Amino acid sequence: MKHRMGFEQALQAAEECADLLKKPVQSAAARKAGSAPKADALQIFIKMVVAKHPSISVADLMLKIKYQKGAGFVEDITEDEICFVNGDKGLKCAPISGLKDRLSRAKRSNL
Repeated sequence: MKHRMGFEQALQAAEECADLLKKPVQSAAARKAGSAPKADALQIFIKMVVAKHPSISVADLMLKIKYQKGAGFVEDITEDEICFVNGDKGLKCAPISGLKDRLSRAKRSNL
């Protein structure tokens, strides 16, 4: 004869299983929480510009970035990319086509 479990026993067993799973799931969630992507040096610069000039256009932002070349954190600007020093992580390049999205993101977070 098979062993049958009563309703209350089944509930008890389910609670015990849930308790066993809770800690590993919470640990995994906590590990992921600290690894959110951080803004790079270019995005931080864009946020600073937007704080001073909330209605800046992409073209004007590009001019401000060009002024940083050589004197600031920007190393090189080509037709397609902006290469900049990203803190202690070294050189990073970002596509110019993404500047519009970066500006929109900075304006949204500035509200």
